[in-house]
Amino acid sequence: MNVLELKACKEDIPTFRKQVNDHEDAVLALETTVRSLLKLSKASVELAEEYSARQIQMAEEMMTVAQSQRGQDFVVTQSMEAFSRAIQDLERNRSMMNTQITQMFIEPMETFLNQEVLPTKEARKSFQKASDDVDVALHRYMTKRTRDQSIPEASKDVADARKKFHVEYVDYCIKLNELQAREKFEFTEHIVTYMYTLSSFHHRGFDVLSQVEPSMSTITENIQGTRSRFIEEKPIVKALREETLNIGNEMYYPLRPFGSAESVRTHATTKSGYLYKKGHQRVLPSWNRRYFEIEGELLSYCTRGQIPSKIESESNMVINLRVCTVKTIENGDRPHLFEVISPMRVHVLQAENAEEMKEWVHCLQNAITAAHNSDQAPEVRGFGNNNKEKNEPLFPQIGSPNLNGNTDQDKQLLLQVRKIPGNEVCADCKSLSPMWASVNHGNVLCIECSGIHRSLGVHVSKVRSLNLDKWETETVGIMLKLGNEKTNKIFEAKILSGDEERRISINSDRAEKERFIMAKYIKKEFIATGDDKKEFLKRSVHEAFWDAMDVSDFCEALRCLALGANVDHRNDDHGSMTPLHRAIIRRDDIAVEFLFQWFCDINAVDSQGWSALHHAVANDSPKSLAHLIKKHAKYDIRNRNDQTPLDLAKSLEKSEALIVLQIYQFEHQQTELTRPSSAQSGNMSNSTTLYHAYVPSPPPSLPGSLSSPASLAEASGIDALCHRIHLEHQQSTCYYHVNTVPGQLSRHYNLYNCKQYCGQLHD
Repeated sequence: MNVLELKACKEDIPTFRKQVNDHEDAVLALETTVRSLLKLSKASVELAEEYSARQIQMAEEMMTVAQSQRGQDFVVTQSMEAFSRAIQDLERNRSMMNTQITQMFIEPMETFLNQEVLPTKEARKSFQKASDDVDVALHRYMTKRTRDQSIPEASKDVADARKKFHVEYVDYCIKLNELQAREKFEFTEHIVTYMYTLSSFHHRGFDVLSQVEPSMSTITENIQGTRSRFIEEKPIVKALREETLNIGNEMYYPLRPFGSAESVRTHATTKSGYLYKKGHQRVLPSWNRRYFEIEGELLSYCTRGQIPSKIESESNMVINLRVCTVKTIENGDRPHLFEVISPMRVHVLQAENAEEMKEWVHCLQNAITAAHNSDQAPEVRGFGNNNKEKNEPLFPQIGSPNLNGNTDQDKQLLLQVRKIPGNEVCADCKSLSPMWASVNHGNVLCIECSGIHRSLGVHVSKVRSLNLDKWETETVGIMLKLGNEKTNKIFEAKILSGDEERRISINSDRAEKERFIMAKYIKKEFIATGDDKKEFLKRSVHEAFWDAMDVSDFCEALRCLALGANVDHRNDDHGSMTPLHRAIIRRDDIAVEFLFQWFCDINAVDSQGWSALHHAVANDSPKSLAHLIKKHAKYDIRNRNDQTPLDLAKSLEKSEALIVLQIYQFEHQQTELTRPSSAQSGNMSNSTTLYHAYVPSPPPSLPGSLSSPASLAEASGIDALCHRIHLEHQQSTCYYHVNTVPGQLSRHYNLYNCKQYCGQLHD
């Protein structure tokens, strides 16, 4: 469509007016197109959000499947977890795409419609009115009589109307031309931005799905193998069914008159099976079938479908036999009755036949006798506990941890966190009584803002609950060093200085909070960066971060990280050490945890080739050693003297570090040998429990005459360094491995196997 010539406005010839009408039709068509695009894009965002919610539910269901298969099928568990994480990543990207479409397409397109298209339509009304005024004035002038004295005045009215019309005509044509020009670049630019947003989303989706392709291939192979085994086992199952059902019909009769008294177990102390239990109603008592089990001094019962070990908290379904007696009931209203009499209640039970009843009575009496003769402390369950609170133990233990695993000391520290200035409200929306925290930022959040933080990913914010999650002392230390007030001085510097205004409040909806939090922590729009650049002329922001960590100034360190500091900066003035190396040397466990929270490189080396493990060994830092092992630090890095951390521990005679590193190396090698090749990239969470059992507490001493290291040396002649693990010479078993390795208590190591763990200590 051609540009309207402004000079043609004066003549207003029909062809030019036709061009103007064509431009007006184009404006109406553009308005219709923009409104249609806005309607469709908003609908697509709403549908995408609903679709994303369903996909998140699918991911949660996959994670549930993975949890149900944990410990049963490693491949299925690992694959389902990978699929769940991939879907969550995809939907996180989709959420970002929806936000970008809203911010970069829908909102600009609405602005274009309201500020460009609609004003042009409104300008048409002024133009049309000026045109009509000219026609009216001219009509009045032309209808005057020849000798009418008002002809000059009418002529002046025509001139004024024509001048006003000319101005309106020119302005209107300019608006039409500008809108036509803007349509070519601004409107089209919004469409291109929309396509770039879609392209970015699908590229990220392709990257996410590419990462799970190995898991898809692995589980496909596993499925094929499982299907083959299922087909092979079908004949075996059929034969087993025939064998199982090929029993005499007499086995189905409860009375079993063919049974003999010799078949009754009279010396057993354990038994399980179904009995009928009489209800405690005084009138028309009910009889219910229950599954009973004798385990130690406890008699537990449950309904079908329950597991006796899962009803520990229900004291009314556990009977402590230590305070009970058992006797049969003669001449009862039902056959084969016996009763378990406790101080609180009499339990009347019924067996199917006489032999079954006799066996139950004998087993219960034997269990009661064994409980009376036991030198162990009585069980806390099964005594009734009628006068106690529901969750109060019968035998309270001083300093026992609460349900989330936090000790009393850690709970006191968490209370101090909430008392830090500024922590009484959410760091982002200022809601009262926040109960969540972003650990790496050291601030506390409300539940809604914490959900938004969690959606940003752990690389941005690591969220924990102040009262539901387990907190390590070092992590609490980070929170005590920072707090909302200090953190917001960094991430809301422009807001506090008045350069920016706070965009959200307590009453803001979630979308507004999401935009603000993304601007605050990802785009970092409120960090003061104007004059700050001058301070880094003499030293870089990386050096400033290194210096701040060297004096444990976490607030300054966090500010430098927000300005782009490298968490693994090597200081040439200190042997190219990273902040992690210096924190380990200074034995600052809180600084070490802070660096871990910001994903420092645990395998970085200094100018001497020393890694963090080398420094932890040399500086007797057991906590740092345990944390590094938990994060799977490389144990085979060699320094310039060709020493691994294990070699360094041997040369420096660091016995505790030596034992831990040898176990770590051995378990790592064994795991690599036994783990399937497709799963070699998985974690080592099952093996790392070995190391934490020993660090930093030493193993317990042996009872009796073997508790003294001197007596051990005299009895076995073992090297003095081996006394720390208390070798039991009589059974040739390493006491360390029997008593300090969780999950390994059933494995008895001989001296040969102990050498594989402890190396030269046994030589």
